[in-house]
Amino acid sequence: MKIADYAIRHPAVIGIFLISLALFGLLSFQGMPRDLIANIDLPEILILTIYPGASPEVVERDVTDPLEKQFSLISGISKISSWSQDGFSMIFVTMDWDADIEQGKNDIRDRLNNAASELPDEIAGSPRLFELGSSSLPVYTCLVKSTLGEGELARLLDDDIVPRFSRIKDVSAVYVRGTEKPVVRVQLKTEKLNVMDITALEALAAVKRGQAGVPAGSLLLGEDRLSFQSEGNYSNMAELGGQPVGYDESGNPVYLEDIASVEMGYENPEFRTISNGRRTIALDIMKRPGGNSEALVASVKALQEIITKESGGNIDFYTVLDDAESIGITLRSVGNSAWLGAFLAVIVLLFFLHDLRAALIVSLSIPFTVFLTFILMKARGMSLNI
Repeated sequence: MKIADYAIRHPAVIGIFLISLALFGLLSFQGMPRDLIANIDLPEILILTIYPGASPEVVERDVTDPLEKQFSLISGISKISSWSQDGFSMIFVTMDWDADIEQGKNDIRDRLNNAASELPDEIAGSPRLFELGSSSLPVYTCLVKSTLGEGELARLLDDDIVPRFSRIKDVSAVYVRGTEKPVVRVQLKTEKLNVMDITALEALAAVKRGQAGVPAGSLLLGEDRLSFQSEGNYSNMAELGGQPVGYDESGNPVYLEDIASVEMGYENPEFRTISNGRRTIALDIMKRPGGNSEALVASVKALQEIITKESGGNIDFYTVLDDAESIGITLRSVGNSAWLGAFLAVIVLLFFLHDLRAALIVSLSIPFTVFLTFILMKARGMSLNI
């Protein structure tokens, strides 16, 4: 009764306290990160290794197998699965549910360092680690439409647009899907090979000695295709075409352009995005754990408007997935339900108490309890998972 007596004798103090509680509760609610789902960490780690121009067989032999042997020595791993494709290797390491994920990542990094000497020199950078979970899902996806050519747009995305998106607060990564990367295409002429008694492997060895300004490409012989990683430093197609392959019966040198057509082309993208029957490019924006989805998406959309204006309308963005919009819709629905619940609570209290004043006084405890909950959640760094 001491608290009740104090409240009755000091209404101004209690009023200030309740107003402060409501104010700090609303500020806490506005400042909490909001997500559609909670941050869930799965006991699974992805190791991605890029090996430009290598065939699936070469990727498996030179990258996937050596890494799998190293990872098999780590304790706490329940399963290892892999996927070797043209130009890259993906290894999924599944750990026991009671294992320490951070310690597992450190063990994998140590094994990667041990295997560094066994990996080819041509791999692009070091193998990258990704921890799978709710944070591995994009919070925003958009289509990029442009009047520019595909090659020019792809270069602009890599050199300017993607780095600008990556610098936005709480953005962990930006993935581009549907672009075509420049490669060298060498189409061998079977009849010329037979006449000059030159094999496809000799032609491939000549191609590997030239780079033609790009790191990788493919050599075609009928319907068969051989991927390659270049080792030379040639700056154009003419220099690559002038690469000696062998000698004819008279002892004269035979050049690559004598037995094949050499041209720049674009490799087939790993993902294709289609909009209204036309190919387009998609951007996936990833959020770091603990980030604010709504603020992130708002910043992304603001930057999109700036880029569109800077390009003179040549580049435009169309939203496909927007977590912030879904969060807003859900919050409005929750708010409407809360108001309806509060109204019904007052009706029920009035029915049992038969006193409007008493029912309203008791009802005031409901919102102030919610405000206190928001303050405690904010203080503990929790997010509002819709």
